[in-house]
Amino acid sequence: MNKMPLVCLLIGFALVACDDDDISNPQDSGVSDAGDVTVDAVGDGGEGDAQADADASQVPDPSTYAECAPYAVAGPNAVGVTTVEIDGAPVEIWYPAAEAPSDDQSPVTYDLRDWLPDDERDKIPEDAPTTYTTDAYRDLAIADGEHPVVLFSHGFAGYRMQSTEYTTHLASWGFVVASPEHPERGLEAVLNNNINFTGTEDIGALVGTLDWLEGADAEADGFFEGHLKLDEVGATGHSAGGRAALATAAQDERIVSVVGLAPALGVGGEDPTGVDARQVHIAGGDDGLVSPGGIRSFWDDQPAPKLYLSIAGAGHLAFSDICLIGQEAGGILQIAQDNGVSVNPVVVGLASDGCRDDQLAPQASWPVFHHFATAELRFALGLDGEPTSLDEAASQCFGDLVEDYAD
Repeated sequence: MNKMPLVCLLIGFALVACDDDDISNPQDSGVSDAGDVTVDAVGDGGEGDAQADADASQVPDPSTYAECAPYAVAGPNAVGVTTVEIDGAPVEIWYPAAEAPSDDQSPVTYDLRDWLPDDERDKIPEDAPTTYTTDAYRDLAIADGEHPVVLFSHGFAGYRMQSTEYTTHLASWGFVVASPEHPERGLEAVLNNNINFTGTEDIGALVGTLDWLEGADAEADGFFEGHLKLDEVGATGHSAGGRAALATAAQDERIVSVVGLAPALGVGGEDPTGVDARQVHIAGGDDGLVSPGGIRSFWDDQPAPKLYLSIAGAGHLAFSDICLIGQEAGGILQIAQDNGVSVNPVVVGLASDGCRDDQLAPQASWPVFHHFATAELRFALGLDGEPTSLDEAASQCFGDLVEDYAD
């Protein structure tokens, strides 16, 4: 497959020069208006490290919504995390921990420089603010009992830990969340202009991760022995990862629920078809890369049960940690450019949508999609006997933040 037309189709963004005139811009289907939301600053509304000093009044505390959207807040479990290797690629696995960390344990911090090409990494000083502190602790004991499994697929030019606010949130509510690295379309590959993605590699990684987890659950005296509920599995992903989650569900009947976060449909081929799993699709109302209109059009054609909502003013990266990394220095893109890192034009577009001052602060969107994703997966995977606030009344809980809702 020709790499550049694939990239163009994937991001629908004019910064990429395309030679194939038949590649259309998904943005043509229209980007929803930002509605009545006027949040410009980024404040402390997340569940982890605040990452930046800003006016916290701009971002309501998630507990504001807890009465009518109970999964907007973090769950009762502390979160552990471990890293394994599957088919030569790292996979991050978050899980509900047996007990809270001790006072001398520190939460896991990742450094975005670790995903830069070797010749670019050292250009950024070690004291640059390129790290992110997560809500997980390394290698805590796993909680007793069986826990349903959710697969997470990161976005194009992303990395397996790009959405730790989301993955740790799910783990705090009782899920084991496994996120494989997709090196063929990850950040390092894009910066190296070495994209080797044909539309199937990420599907293979998700299926391979699920197969590995089945083996780990059966491994005598293994870390996950007897702790994984694998008869019904969830899949979720951001952007290209949302498409991967859908495409994997179409091929693997173990997946019974898919939550797409700004899913970039059509990446690597046609839109996924034959998805029998339950579907929830959540769009950013001000996403200039993956249009809400395109997501809604795809959703309209899917079988029930299904749910769609759009978050007013949210951009493409609202579903990740990325906007908060290095925010005090202008953001990770500015840090890279200031230090002479060679930045692919693809990344310039991807690294800014959702982080701009004229868009909704990313933390303001987190309670919305955290709640609906958690409510869907807890019901679909058997943790809740009946749907919990998985309806239009819950969307109204968030006021003008939800600009479009359908089920």
